[in-house]
Amino acid sequence: MDIFLLPLKAPKLYEEFIDKIRSFYKKIGYTEVFTSYIQDEPNLEKYIKPLELDIDVCSEKKHVYLHTSPERSMKALLKNYPSNIFQIAKVFRDKECGSLNAVEFTMLECYNVENTDVVSEITELLKELFGDDIKDMPTIPEIIPFERAFEEYLGVIFSEDEDILKNNLISFGYEFDDKDTWEDLVDKMLVQMQDKLGTDRPQFITDFPCKLGVFSKCDGDVSKRFELFIKGIEIANGWIEEASKERISSIVQEASKYKPIKDKDGLINDYHNDFPYAGYSVGVERLFYFYALKAGMG
Repeated sequence: MDIFLLPLKAPKLYEEFIDKIRSFYKKIGYTEVFTSYIQDEPNLEKYIKPLELDIDVCSEKKHVYLHTSPERSMKALLKNYPSNIFQIAKVFRDKECGSLNAVEFTMLECYNVENTDVVSEITELLKELFGDDIKDMPTIPEIIPFERAFEEYLGVIFSEDEDILKNNLISFGYEFDDKDTWEDLVDKMLVQMQDKLGTDRPQFITDFPCKLGVFSKCDGDVSKRFELFIKGIEIANGWIEEASKERISSIVQEASKYKPIKDKDGLINDYHNDFPYAGYSVGVERLFYFYALKAGMG
């Protein structure tokens, strides 16, 4: 089943699904916002490729990008409107493939400036959409720390030291390229672990290593990042946002080594907010797949 065609196969059901999402966030005090899909800078993630366009604006040639998520624009908006905001937007990523990925898809992006416990908020969203069960599993999720999940589902003792992790993987019979970095190894192991996640109930993986934290706040070596899985499919990810301008600056500086960033100071300003808040994104078509299954499709 092509999950990205499901909204076209069941438009009335999809409308009901989107209406429930909108109603949920407005009921708990969020404002729906609408930001530009066209960006003057690329996204910062190394392995996410944006769609690039050459456009003509009043006879001036410009090279621009379609956003890969509304993150930058919404964080910039929070400076002048520090309130809980959400957006349901089309996003675009080049060179995507596979049954769970598409060049164009729909993302729910949320930022909460009042309560950073957004894992509980997403749990409430699931209950709003599915009631007590998601097809054949209870709606209430399990929460498991990253390191425990790594050891429980892969049988490997996790380490943030590259040499130790490689030795542990060899001991448990895993193969890898000698040129793989620590980040490469963890990414490959996450791919192998994914099918085992959220099989009996939705499952939040929390407390990622800080090196995998993206823009998340860190407590020592532990990141306040999380990911949600249902039946081996990643549904959502998010984190408590980093408030340190110095750390955000270092992320932008690092990204400039592999992305053609023109205005680093402008990006740092857009991504940085100095108040506590949390953000997360949800793959809308992925979540709708389970909504459609419960409704009898499939």
